[in-house]
Amino acid sequence: MKIYSAYDRPANKPDKPGRRMHPVYAVKIDDHGHKTVYQTGEHDQYADIQASRPDEMRSILERALKGDQGALLAVQQRHGFYADVSNAPKTLAEMQQLILDATHDFELLPAEIRERFENNVDQFISEYGSPVFAQKMGWNTGETPAQTPAVTKEEGTKNEP
Repeated sequence: MKIYSAYDRPANKPDKPGRRMHPVYAVKIDDHGHKTVYQTGEHDQYADIQASRPDEMRSILERALKGDQGALLAVQQRHGFYADVSNAPKTLAEMQQLILDATHDFELLPAEIRERFENNVDQFISEYGSPVFAQKMGWNTGETPAQTPAVTKEEGTKNEP
């Protein structure tokens, strides 16, 4: 075994380039609830790389001046966006824990509310925060806060606003 130094190294060999086409997979659940992964097709990754290549400013301006309204839109879509993600999970473990918490909350719901989501926790999570979610949870009763009487703990009586 030879020990190499900074001045005596083996010759560098170029890496083999990757494949242009990459397999695309999907999950299928059979009648017994077993999940199987199968290949649905192939995706041309090189085409995606070439599509995201920045065009020259001159060609973008020429397209825009000729009336192509999508020319500037295509450039805007490639840029990032600003969002407050300070409360977003920072690791995969945190995200999985968030999903487990949502699953636990779903299981604690009464059966009639779970039935509104077809007893499907994925539907519950995907609709969370939408008006449909509020309606299924029974939060959209059509009443405004001014119409709902409030009960104070000290008096135990209703206070009309």
